[in-house]
Order: sequence, then structure tokens, then C-alpha cells
Amino acid sequence: MAKKGKNRAKKQDADAYVNEPWISQRSGKIIITVLSTGLAVWMTWQITPALGLAEAALWGIGFGASIWLIFLGMQYFQKWIRRQ
Repeated sequence: MAKKGKNRAKKQDADAYVNEPWISQRSGKIIITVLSTGLAVWMTWQITPALGLAEAALWGIGFGASIWLIFLGMQYFQKWIRRQ
């Protein structure tokens, strides 16, 4: 019987470790902001010679926004899964 208690305690510790976030939400949002802005600017810079600045800027903004949509969608998905 003592082994069951120890195994149960180890499982609870492992579950707590797995359910903890790797980084804080604030840090995650800062990282996503920097990455999405940088990638949007880089995409605009790469496309400008072929399409012109206006259309390239729209593609860059769309690319940066898609990163945020994926990030927020995964946050919603995680909350939905954890409720189940």
C-alpha cells in the first residue's frame, strides 16, 4: 500500500510540472510582438521590389497578423482542452 501512495505523489508532481507554463504570459506576448513585427518588416522588404511598397506592406501586415492569429488560436485551444 505504501507504494501506491508514493506513486500517486510522484504522478501529482509530474502533472504539476507538465501543467506549468514554460514562460510567463507577459514574456510570451513580448516575444510574439517582436517576432511578428520583425517578420512583417522582413517580408515587406523582400516583396517590395516585385510588388511595390503599398502591396508589399499589406502582405507584411497580413503575415504579422497571421502569427498573432495562430498564437491566440492556440491559447484558446489550450483553455478549451484543459476544461475537458
